[in-house]
Amino acid sequence: MIRAILYLFGAIAIIFSAYGAGNAVGATPATTMGTPPTTGGMHPGHMKHEMPGGPMHDGQMMEDKRIPLNLPPMMAQHQKAHMREHLKAVNEVVHYIAAKDFAQASKTAQEKLGLTAQMKQMCDNMPNETFRTMGIDFHKSADALAEVLKTKDADRSLKALDAVLVKCVGCHEMFRQ
Repeated sequence: MIRAILYLFGAIAIIFSAYGAGNAVGATPATTMGTPPTTGGMHPGHMKHEMPGGPMHDGQMMEDKRIPLNLPPMMAQHQKAHMREHLKAVNEVVHYIAAKDFAQASKTAQEKLGLTAQMKQMCDNMPNETFRTMGIDFHKSADALAEVLKTKDADRSLKALDAVLVKCVGCHEMFRQ
């Protein structure tokens, strides 16, 4: 279970760094849990090869081949802010799972990550159809996570959270601002 949590924090660190948002710790109740390792248990050189938008090879920056969203500046900033809020919510879910507060973890997943009417409307306004579909799939996976969390089964909950993060990582690997 510790390895799964370290993996999740590693994925969170990768996503967070893609948006230049800094350290996820301190933004949510996770502060009381301590600071997770920034590499999520990966070997020290791993992240420099996997960073979205800035992979390195032999000390040289490689071309970012992700699909640009080309959103107008105001919409791009709004969208980035939502990505950071999603990341904070994922961090909050991890915190509540670790604290065995599955009810609060479920509530956070549903209200802050789930496919609410507001989230559906925002996804529907995205001009790229694939990005829009991936966003809706992400929010649906968060709804599924919220339901699994209600069972208070930590193993199933971590698997459902992993499914959410797979959606995050897949989207960040495909698209950029």
